[in-house]
Amino acid sequence: MDEERMRILKMIETGKISAEEGLKLMEALEANHEEKPPQPESSFGKILNIKISDSRTSEVKVNLKVPLGIAHIIKSLIPETELHKLEERGIHLDLLFQNIDAGASGRLLEVEDTEHSQIIQINIE
Repeated sequence: MDEERMRILKMIETGKISAEEGLKLMEALEANHEEKPPQPESSFGKILNIKISDSRTSEVKVNLKVPLGIAHIIKSLIPETELHKLEERGIHLDLLFQNIDAGASGRLLEVEDTEHSQIIQINIE
């Protein structure tokens, strides 16, 4: 958990998140520490990478990299309404996290959103 705290502090320091967002992550980390499912040894130090690209130009619009331990916390902060929207588009986060907890790596998901001309990729690095 100390490594996760240091990463949160580093994200605040570099301006990737605000101090308020960092505080919320720290509080969620403390609250969810015991609830977090055990991860296989191989997942420690790995990063969840979410990339959103323009399907016409291949330009990367979002390239978010989050430590796996923090990814579980962030998932718990997503409102139910947004989770339903993702599921309507074929993205089932519960199944995705089951694969992550089982030690999956590499590309876990690639979805093309033709309505918004976006390609969404989720990888474990």
